[in-house]
Amino acid sequence: DSEANSAGVIEFNGSSTLVVPNVMLARAEAGHPLANFQLAHELAHLVLEHHQDSATIKNFRLTQRSGKNVVSPPNSEELEANFGAVCFQCGVLLLAPNADAKQIARRSFCDEYQVSQALRYTRLDVFQQELARQSSDIERIIL
Repeated sequence: DSEANSAGVIEFNGSSTLVVPNVMLARAEAGHPLANFQLAHELAHLVLEHHQDSATIKNFRLTQRSGKNVVSPPNSEELEANFGAVCFQCGVLLLAPNADAKQIARRSFCDEYQVSQALRYTRLDVFQQELARQSSDIERIIL
């Protein structure tokens, strides 16, 4: 069953391909949160161009927390892809002032643990407050 849960990005001769087993696609189409998260995770690798930096196989560690299976990333590149996946799947739902991980995960077919991690790590309310404090009186030039 591990092959049915394995997806990845392959780069060869300047072309990148996302390889996904049919079983995972079927699960994703049925709304399975972990399968959808895995696909979004691999898409994040493509968007973040991680395939250009390394050509290694990374194995995730499966642990149990609060009675649920949780996949732990082995390095920061995988953690970045996890956050990218949550952003792809949840979008503006993450900006809700009283964001509830369980509700957001259910609405976006995302993994609840990953949503709760993103909400905890990013503290979007703090980020929004900081953006609101910025003065628009000063002209900014972005190079």
